[in-house]
Amino acid sequence: MRKTRGWICSVGFVGIMLSSGCTPLPTSDIHTAAATPRAHAEAAADDSAVTGIATYLSDELHGQTTASGVPYDKDALVAAHKSLPFESQVRVTNLATGQHVVVVVVDRMPDIVESVIDVSSAAAAELGMLESGEAEVSLEVLDD
Repeated sequence: MRKTRGWICSVGFVGIMLSSGCTPLPTSDIHTAAATPRAHAEAAADDSAVTGIATYLSDELHGQTTASGVPYDKDALVAAHKSLPFESQVRVTNLATGQHVVVVVVDRMPDIVESVIDVSSAAAAELGMLESGEAEVSLEVLDD
C-alpha cells in the first residue's frame, strides 16, 4: 500500500507541474550559483529596471549545454535569467560600486532561486563580485 501511495503522489505532483507549465529540470541543467542568494527582486517605480541579488554560475558548468542550446562559456559575457527571452541583452550594474556589464541571456534559472540573475565568471569579474560571490545589482533590458 505504501509503494502505491508514493507512486500516486509522485504522478500527481508531476501532473500538477506539467499542467501549470512547469517541468522539473534534470539536475545537470540546474545551475547552482557561487553563493546562496538572499534577496528578492524589486521592480523599480517605472518598471524599466529591477534590483536584487546577482550570483554567478559555477565554472564547473563550463561547456555544458544551456537551455538555449549553446554551450556555457565561463569567459563570455552571458547570463541565466528566469524569464527574459534568450539573446536579450541586459545591463547589470553593481549598486555598491557602479561597475556594470552587458550580458546576453543564454540560460534559465530555476524559479526557486531568489537571485535575479546568474552571470558568467567573466561578467562577475567585471562586476567586482568574484570574491563575495554575489552583489546587489540593477538590471536594465536593452533595446535591440
